[in-house]
Amino acid sequence: MKRFHVLIITLVIMSSCQIRHVCPEYDMENCLLIAFRKNDTIRYYSDNTATIDSLVFYVEDFYRNEPYEFYSSGPDAYCYYDVYYQTNYVEGVFIRDRLNGSNMEVQIGDDVYSFGFGASNLIDTIGSDYRITNSFVMIDDTRCYYWTLQDLSGNRRFDSFTKMENRGIIEFHDKQTGKVWVLDW
Repeated sequence: MKRFHVLIITLVIMSSCQIRHVCPEYDMENCLLIAFRKNDTIRYYSDNTATIDSLVFYVEDFYRNEPYEFYSSGPDAYCYYDVYYQTNYVEGVFIRDRLNGSNMEVQIGDDVYSFGFGASNLIDTIGSDYRITNSFVMIDDTRCYYWTLQDLSGNRRFDSFTKMENRGIIEFHDKQTGKVWVLDW
């Protein structure tokens, strides 16, 4: 019985010890998952029809949460950031790319996709109504991960896209027009 009381007292003392964690604001130089900033220009082209078309977006809105602090009983803590950019509307379409904690959210027009951004190779995951394929390519001797999402519901206008580290949305398909829009980088 005495050991039980010692254990309870130890657990109470440990749970009451709170460690302060300070999270700085999102590093503006970190373009790994959120590649664009306010006033950036993003150009896409489509040449899978008889003519070459282009879409030119401007990043109108960029948000990052302020520095913050929190307390936890564990010595290791992860700072969760809320960061996004949103473009202007072009032909009724805009792009919003958001990092929220450990999840990504991509919105193209009215279509929204949310997914985790773990770095593994060739793993297919079926979301509630879309498939996520995660892989990587080597660019200048650097492994760059990318995620390709495909709509399985048949209800989305933008039924697939590919997002790549340090480059953002590099390609998306408009089911309504049949065009594949490719980032001009």
